Amino acid sequence: MHIAESFSTSDQIMHFMVALLEKGKTLCTPSNSVASAAQKIKDYLDLHFAEDISLSDLSEIVHLNSKYVSDLFRKEYEITLTNYVTQKRMEKAKLLLLRSKDPIVEISEQVGYNDAKYFTRLFKRNNGISPAQFRKLYK
Repeated sequence: MHIAESFSTSDQIMHFMVALLEKGKTLCTPSNSVASAAQKIKDYLDLHFAEDISLSDLSEIVHLNSKYVSDLFRKEYEITLTNYVTQKRMEKAKLLLLRSKDPIVEISEQVGYNDAKYFTRLFKRNNGISPAQFRKLYK
């Protein structure tokens, strides 16, 4: 049985086709797909911020060009991918500094930095104080 046979009048077929086209248009609008691609990237970064993530990895996830992924994220969230990842890492580092007794070297590794000196410089640049000072001041 064809789908057309399930309608008794051509008017019903026409209404069905219009509804189908409207649904397709809604699903395919650029703003809808762009927003969902940006959200998919953000969700991925929220879960994997401590890992080594490349722009090509993100591009593969949303099936878009690397340059477009970077621009899309910045446009949608008003922050660069690098700054977003840094922000997530710094938030997690602060929590770890306050909740654990792990050495700063280990905390830097847990949030995605293999070089503790670089982590310390970046932490100080973002927070105004070193990780050790932060821990001492707020613990």
